[in-house]
Amino acid sequence: MHLKKLHPFVALLVLISTTATTGCLTVPQNELDELASIGANFLKGYLAQLSIPRQKGSNYEAWNIKLESFNLGAISIKQPKRCQFRICIKGAYLRARADWKAWKKILFFTLRKSGSLRATGSKVDLCLTIELGTRNGRPYFSYVPKSCYANIGKFDAKVYNTSLKWIINLIINLFEKKIRDKIEDRICPAVESAMTKNVAKLNQQLLANLHLRG
Repeated sequence: MHLKKLHPFVALLVLISTTATTGCLTVPQNELDELASIGANFLKGYLAQLSIPRQKGSNYEAWNIKLESFNLGAISIKQPKRCQFRICIKGAYLRARADWKAWKKILFFTLRKSGSLRATGSKVDLCLTIELGTRNGRPYFSYVPKSCYANIGKFDAKVYNTSLKWIINLIINLFEKKIRDKIEDRICPAVESAMTKNVAKLNQQLLANLHLRG
């Protein structure tokens, strides 16, 4: 059976099942590295579809806030506890977009503008913990709840295709941290949702493939 034809996580679990010990799986480092890479790419697809609720402030409003891409950085994996493995992505990079309108009072009139903005996030760190073990002699995979950590180190939002964009960018600088924080706050819930929704399916596929292996 070719591992590449299986779901990525299933392929790794099938691969490491041969080194199972009682209750936990003993995984060689080279297979741990492969597990981390596959796990990170699995999450990449979900994060690239992340959307943020409408945001309002005293002089702005932003909506249709979505990630356009999430590019992986350095990937590592460690085993902090027996049966548990900590996967970390360091230095990732993301792109986001949003529609906006903003206004600013200047002397005796109010400047009003609207358009689209593009944002980039760099030095993005993401970590989560998974558990690999055995139940009744069969391997299982699970996500450790509330183990996710996410941080956007640098975030920059700019508007384009509008007149007086230097003034509008000054306004956007006042609320870009709020957009950054909202994106950051939504990363871990998206990760936990992806892991929770897929864990049952992954375990079913794993057991089925192990049965085929005999």
